[in-house]
Amino acid sequence: MKNVTLVVDGMHCKSCELLIEDSLKGIGAEKVSFEGSKVNISFDEGRLHPNQIKQVIREEGYRVV
Repeated sequence: MKNVTLVVDGMHCKSCELLIEDSLKGIGAEKVSFEGSKVNISFDEGRLHPNQIKQVIREEGYRVV
């Protein structure tokens, strides 16, 4: 398992946090914090690349920095 922390621009409330958590369900174990503007995720790097996770977040309308 690989662990990454992504900084996400545009999260400003609990609803944003829940939207991102929901979009990442099934990808890996995640912890999303709108207060810290961060997404911590553990995933199988043999099945998934971090750029794919970033793309999922971008598709929800947020910017990954």
